Amino acid sequence: MAPRWLRIHLPFFLSAILTATAHAAPIAPDFVESQIATPDVATGDLVVVGDTLFVGIGPFLDQAIVRIGPGGTTVIADGFQSLAGLAYDAVGDRLVAGDNVEQNVFSIASPFGSFASPVDRGTPLISAGGPIPGISDVVLDPADPTALLVSDADDDFVSPDGKLWRVAGGAATVLQSGFDFAAGLAADVGGLFLGESDAITFGGTVLGLAPDGTGTPSVLASGLPGQFDLEFDANGDLLSTSGSLVQRIDATTGAVETLATGFVFAAGLATSGESFYVIEGGSPTAAVFAFDPVPEPSVALLLGLGLVGMARVTARQ
Repeated sequence: MAPRWLRIHLPFFLSAILTATAHAAPIAPDFVESQIATPDVATGDLVVVGDTLFVGIGPFLDQAIVRIGPGGTTVIADGFQSLAGLAYDAVGDRLVAGDNVEQNVFSIASPFGSFASPVDRGTPLISAGGPIPGISDVVLDPADPTALLVSDADDDFVSPDGKLWRVAGGAATVLQSGFDFAAGLAADVGGLFLGESDAITFGGTVLGLAPDGTGTPSVLASGLPGQFDLEFDANGDLLSTSGSLVQRIDATTGAVETLATGFVFAAGLATSGESFYVIEGGSPTAAVFAFDPVPEPSVALLLGLGLVGMARVTARQ
């Protein structure tokens, strides 16, 4: 039998293969692309907090989380097997990380602190009601940052039963069930969005729910070429890694716009202001792809004039 990680993510990989373009590298016409080097292949998920990036690294069954920021690169936790979902809790100053082989979510205290050596995964957060067999994504409960919402892709490819869980007080409770392969999550006080991929066509759908995860899901967008991760952008709309693409979804109308193409399999996603960051899941790379908006023409002109002025000053000296 295929490993649990492969069975969970098979629809995402197949969707990526079916929709992959011929580009050798991702292309995003309205953004400046760069790469942030990582100590090993980037994997699982990532989150940006201010000027610091937290990202999973390493091969299946031997993974870690690194912090990349002004102080350099530090491995803060290791011992993971299949990272899935990262989130930062500013109130509790902790990083939470899912592992879909361990079928649990872990908490790493004071992730901006000093780490003489990496912690061993951190503190497990589920002691009752679980395990969660196919963790896909983890977000903070917008009404209670001590609690988490977790999407569960399940691992039965024949008859998937994706779920949405709430993890609080050491216990995991099912809020919703009956999804296909439940995927990305994005949550704020205005609502909760959950992505899923169809078990037969692998087509992606994004559903809207009440902020607490209850109620009947409504379709916001469908027909996506797969769905893996979801994040809010600076305007309150959604970004989605969808097969070989990164797409923007209007959180009100569901209108879809493609921002980046050319990934083999666009996986973990993070946003910060107008910028976004992506893990290439289909062609393991020891880097995170970063996309910053192209400056407005007036800003570019001012920057250009500033550089010219500096050159003139230098020439006079």
